[in-house]
Amino acid sequence: MASFRIVAILLLLGSVACAEELPVLGSAAAINDYNACERAPARPFCITGLVTRTFERSFILEDTSGRALIGGQRVRPPSPGDRVIIEGMAATPSSGDPWACALKVSLLSTGPCPPYEKMALSELDEERDHLRLISSTGTVIDAFADDADDDIAFLLLRDGEIAIPVAVRRELLGDGLADAAARSRHELVGAVIRVNGIFSRTISGIRKFSGPFIDLTNGTLDVIRPAPEDPFAAPGLTKRLHLSPHEVLRMGPRTVEGLVVAVWGRRSFLVLERSDRLVAVELAEGEQPPSYGMTCTVVGYPTTDLFRLSLVRARFRVR
Repeated sequence: MASFRIVAILLLLGSVACAEELPVLGSAAAINDYNACERAPARPFCITGLVTRTFERSFILEDTSGRALIGGQRVRPPSPGDRVIIEGMAATPSSGDPWACALKVSLLSTGPCPPYEKMALSELDEERDHLRLISSTGTVIDAFADDADDDIAFLLLRDGEIAIPVAVRRELLGDGLADAAARSRHELVGAVIRVNGIFSRTISGIRKFSGPFIDLTNGTLDVIRPAPEDPFAAPGLTKRLHLSPHEVLRMGPRTVEGLVVAVWGRRSFLVLERSDRLVAVELAEGEQPPSYGMTCTVVGYPTTDLFRLSLVRARFRVR
């Protein structure tokens, strides 16, 4: 056991010595680039920047190159609006989960909490705007519970042909998770809202390959225009030829009426209209499919596989 401890101490000292020999990372972008490496040893950083948001064990630091998420477990956390010098270590271990940890914080000045920047969803860039405080407007086209976190639900926010998930705390939508998802579908799907939150290029945690999204768990949501009282009053899905996929995505909600002639999976079915046109439907999260032989009206968002139109994020009612 004693020999094992000696070996462990020697390895630790070697790691520290290696870190001291490496050049110091001097910007938020440098930390992000270094953490993007498949595997990177511990390396020192020293950054001067503005603290834009703080969390329980971390904070966002912004400089002229961008923004980085810094762990603050070992220091007294700064406040939003503080201009600071942060010294610490960054690494990407063999597990593949990068980290950057502050070891020293030097306060230069204090100031007001940085405001949200007004940006359209189409303007957001995954790398340039990572961890930026943004204010964006769009239409909620779907709402669903987070299958990995019982405290979180998602709204799917759309502006034109761009759709981005928005993470919200379930208490914003209701008391229970199932109630929250149902209430959000009833009250928010179809509404135009403004969200003030943090744009992130990936959803952290157990999801290793996902994103981008807007984190609203510490932000705000304002309803600009309520959802329509009758979503099935949307225009019909007319048969227009020679539309580009981009034009189809910008059409907005559309309806079809007809006979359910096929049902498969958990959320898919086929509707035969009176005109003999077949329209494939994919239901929104949480919606149960109709039975074969039912006559129903469907409202959803048009999409195309380049050969035909179909409806996604859809809901239906039996006629």
